[in-house]
Amino acid sequence: MPDNTKKDDVALIIPDETKEKYPDLVEKIKNSKSMNNSERNYWLQVLPVMTPEQVKELEDILDTEIRKLKEIDEKYSKMEAAAAARGGKKEPAPKLTAEEIAKLDAEKKAKRKALQDAERKAQENNNPDDILSQLGI
Repeated sequence: MPDNTKKDDVALIIPDETKEKYPDLVEKIKNSKSMNNSERNYWLQVLPVMTPEQVKELEDILDTEIRKLKEIDEKYSKMEAAAAARGGKKEPAPKLTAEEIAKLDAEKKAKRKALQDAERKAQENNNPDDILSQLGI
């Protein structure tokens, strides 16, 4: 029986086959901060028909997201600890240079492009009717 969870207005539907074959990747998709449930559902539905290369690429993207968020959390925790050591006085947020902003934008665009490429490859490799039949629809 599919696992139905709800994080936003769209119920998250996780096919049993997907849960069994990709349990770690399912958790990464469920916990991704960069997707809404509609996007999560898309990836959970096409995961069984993706090539191993596409699955690896998706997992790499999600691992990068997890690593970057952890780095941000660690940096924020250090700033909070420093503020507490100064008696709670907060320092202004660090200013990002134009180069840092451009780097962040490039990473965001690369991530979006990689997701779009993976989606395109999944669509190219499978006829829509084949995908629906493989999903049991």
